Amino acid sequence: MAKSKKNRNKKGKSPQQVKLSPKAYIKKVARKLPVECKIISGWEERGNTQVMVMRKRTNGQMIIGFYMVDSWCLGLKDTFYRHDIDSEEFEEMMSSFEQQFAHGEEELIDCDPQLAFNLIYGAIEYAEDLGFAPPQDFAITEYILDDIDEIEYMDIEFGKDGKPFYSSGPNDNVGRVLKTLNDKVGEGNYDFMAHIDMEEDDEMFSPEYIRNHPYSTRPEAYQRFEEFDKLEDDDETGTEYMFQLMAADKIHQVLGGTFDDLKAVYDDEFVEDIVVSIEKTLNAEGEKPLEEEERESMFRLVESIIALIRHHGNPEFLFDKDYKPILEAPTWEEMEKMSEEDIAAFMQEVDRRSSPKELYKKHLRLFVLKVIEEDLGFDSEQALTEEQQEQVKAKVEERYQEIKTKTEEEFTDIERELLAEALQESFEIIGESLI
Repeated sequence: MAKSKKNRNKKGKSPQQVKLSPKAYIKKVARKLPVECKIISGWEERGNTQVMVMRKRTNGQMIIGFYMVDSWCLGLKDTFYRHDIDSEEFEEMMSSFEQQFAHGEEELIDCDPQLAFNLIYGAIEYAEDLGFAPPQDFAITEYILDDIDEIEYMDIEFGKDGKPFYSSGPNDNVGRVLKTLNDKVGEGNYDFMAHIDMEEDDEMFSPEYIRNHPYSTRPEAYQRFEEFDKLEDDDETGTEYMFQLMAADKIHQVLGGTFDDLKAVYDDEFVEDIVVSIEKTLNAEGEKPLEEEERESMFRLVESIIALIRHHGNPEFLFDKDYKPILEAPTWEEMEKMSEEDIAAFMQEVDRRSSPKELYKKHLRLFVLKVIEEDLGFDSEQALTEEQQEQVKAKVEERYQEIKTKTEEEFTDIERELLAEALQESFEIIGESLI
């Protein structure tokens, strides 16, 4: 006989027995749990970072939200979460996270929750005004953050130098991003840096490749590449321009997204670092290692780019309408027909494009000429004897040391080296031109 209804076992679960799904638990409970935050350092200078927000449950396990933030343009680029992470898993996760995202002197550090929340929410709001929505998973990871209306406001600058700065990532739809920026703020009202992504069938440095894979800090670069796309395939101008953009981009990266410290850090070792960085990129793209002659040429090119950036303060000159990557020198016949003003303008351009070291040596050679003619009274149009050369060397160093003493500057080893080079070069071209 069947049991009566009132005696049947009740199989329904009590409210205490109901186990919420991870998503439901995060939405209902996460904001009530204690919070800690970590961030990859250097985000202010770099414009992008990764943030970890941890909520600790009473059983010791954690809910962790991960947020990839681009504070200069795209806002929240990616986000995901992990649920019920124990302490051992958490330590492994932190180590892996730091290895993946921290570079150079960067590290995963503790972060005030208010800073983390303001950075994430603020980046999202800034990006939304530019036409970029946060990823769909933020509908869940939002609840690992405090409610936006309950956090204390912090003043954080978004964008770079007062406007959006888009630095493309490997998985970005660059064309769509640029179109959105053009529609929202207009071409020329944002900065742009695209990074190379070699495809298997691309021919390195072909006009098509250059046009589609620019190293650039300005969207105007695309217009320049369109010009080079019309060149003959064997024309070296496009490659020269590509290398100049690459060098400018590497310098920009090494200096942390600015050119402000270029004058202070410039020396042969710095140039060498840039050349090595370019070589690594070329090797990664399947190119053969540079031969010695090519490497010396690359070194001189980087020096010239540094001279131009120091002259202008930035690489904007690359995108000037009339700028030509390779300075076309007139023949002697053409120079004879040029006016004094045109010749002066050309020589000024030569000076502007010379490397800082070569310009410095040029001035040193003029200094040597003055010592030869005025201090020692020798004829600079006649070859000097060995004895006269030794007299010039001694007098030049003496006079140079006097100048350094008056200006209270140290006579550095590199200056001494360049002075010796300038002296030797002067003796070799006596009777021709020391300039």
